[in-house]
Order: sequence, then structure tokens, then C-alpha cells
Amino acid sequence: MSTGVQRISEIWQNIRQKIDKAWYRLQQRFKMLIIAKKTFKDLTTTKKTLGILIAELIVPLILGLALTQTLPDDFSSRSVSAQTGAITTYFVIISFIWIAGIPLALYASSIGAGFIAKEQTEGTILILISKPIRRWEILIGKFLGFFINILIIQTISVYVSAWFLVLITTNNISVFTSMLPIINAVILYSIIVSLMFGSIAAALSSMTKSTGKIVMIMAALTMATYFGFFLIRALIGVYYEDYQIYHIDIGYHLANFYIMLLKALGIKISPQIAIILGVIGGTYKTEDVFTAFDDDQQLFKTPELAGYYPLYLSAILWIVVALALIFFGIKRLQKQDIV
Repeated sequence: MSTGVQRISEIWQNIRQKIDKAWYRLQQRFKMLIIAKKTFKDLTTTKKTLGILIAELIVPLILGLALTQTLPDDFSSRSVSAQTGAITTYFVIISFIWIAGIPLALYASSIGAGFIAKEQTEGTILILISKPIRRWEILIGKFLGFFINILIIQTISVYVSAWFLVLITTNNISVFTSMLPIINAVILYSIIVSLMFGSIAAALSSMTKSTGKIVMIMAALTMATYFGFFLIRALIGVYYEDYQIYHIDIGYHLANFYIMLLKALGIKISPQIAIILGVIGGTYKTEDVFTAFDDDQQLFKTPELAGYYPLYLSAILWIVVALALIFFGIKRLQKQDIV
């Protein structure tokens, strides 16, 4: 027995050594992996991880408890598809605003803001550039470590939110499994959102050493995205369209991106989802919500897309801007005289 255990231990040690050697060779060839590993380690602390998880989960949990008070008494006895449809509507909306929305954008911005500015302020940028590593690898390595960190955090956050919502409403595992496509879609969307806001903050980080100023700018941008243009649309009414404010409405373009991603992954946009996203993001025509109600069938009809921009074009705009800003940050870092 002891011989068998010893043999397994030897095999495992041999595998570990081969993995370590392979990882070392990979790091020597791609120096950005060293930066990625350090960035991931710095971000994945208990304090930071719990902080963002609590921030993302607290609102959905509270609103989820409130949702249970509005559900009909026979909700748990309804069909799985009916239960899934109702819960998915709530989940899609709260994901856009909160789970993959405001807290995530602020977190990504705070991390991106320190990619270069924090290193310069603390003097550690001199240590980095003194090593045999190209400057562009520093920024890409930081993004890679940040990406892995976000992937883990958002996977936990989205799955826990969805499971809790199902647990307090129906406690039906079949509903949860039916929601897996939308859960995975939200995880993908949240990663894209984090990289977008992180890239904007990183670009600003290459322009100023003040992380405080960057965070304030990014906080203002986040509020404008989720609330600012919503208020503008509500206040100016038809002038929004007359003066073509939608060109600069980043909230509209982000909501368009969200709709496009959901549709591309085969997620059905219910009338309720369309109406709410139309009000919040301006993606659907909801000037008079009551016109979207079918009196004969006693159901809401899905309103038409606003159509200011094709869904794919809004997605392209966000992606191109994010990539352009990453490139800008790299060029700025390469040209800077760091002393």
C-alpha cells in the first residue's frame, strides 16, 4: 500500500517538475506572462476579491428578496419555461445595470488607472523597464492578469446571483439549468465591459500620474453611461432625436452591444426586457409604453428597435475605441522618458 502511494507521489512530483519547467520556458519566451502573473497575484487578494463580490451581489440579493413579494402565490407550480422566463427578465436587467454594470465598470476603471500611473508614482516602473522586457509587454501583461482576475470574479458573481435568485423564487434546479445560456452570456458580456472601461482608464493612466483624477473621470463616465444619458433622453424628449444626441450616447451604444450579444448567443429578448432596456438604454422605441400592450392577448408586444445605429455597429464602436486606447497607451508608454 505504502509503495503504491509513494509511486503516485513520485509521478505527481515528476509532473509538477515538467509543468514548472514548461512554464519557466514559456515565461522566458513571453516576458508578458511574468507581468501577468504578478498582476493577477496583486489583484486576487482576499480583501479586493471579497470587496467586488459583495458590491456586485448585495443589490441583486436585496432586490431578489423584494421580487419574491411580487410573485403570484402559484408561481412555483407554474411550468419551468414560465418560471424561467420571469426570472430571466429580472436577471437580464439587473445584470446590465449592476452585476455586469456599475460596480464592475468602477472596479475595472480603478485597476486600469493604476496600470502605469501607480507604477510611476511608486517608482516601480523604473524596475520594470530596467528588466529585459519590452514596454508594450508590460501593458499587455497587466491586461492579461486583469482578464484572468475578472474571469474568475465574474464567473462566481454571475453564477451565485442566478442561483440565489432561483433558490428564493422556485428552488427548482431545472430553472437554473435552463438559465445557463443567459448566465454564460452575461459572463462574456461582463468581461467585455471590464476590458472596455479598463482600457479607457489605462489610456488615461499613460497621460497622467494621478490615479485619483483618472478614477474621478472614470466614475463620471460610468455615471454618464448608466444614468446621465438616460436622464437626458427623459428630459429633452424629441430633441434627443432631432439633434442626434444618440451619436455620443455611450449608454445607448452599450445597451445595443448587450442586445446584440444576447441575440448572437440565441437568447430571446422578451417584451419586458425590450421595454426596460428601451427606457434605460434607449435601444427600443418606448415613447408610450402602453402602446406596446396587446389588449386582445393581454400581453406586452415587443417594441421596435430605435434603429439609430445597427446593433453590430455599436459593438464595433466600443471594441474599436477600446483597442485604439490600448494601442494609444502602449505608444505613450514607449515614448515616455522615465527617470
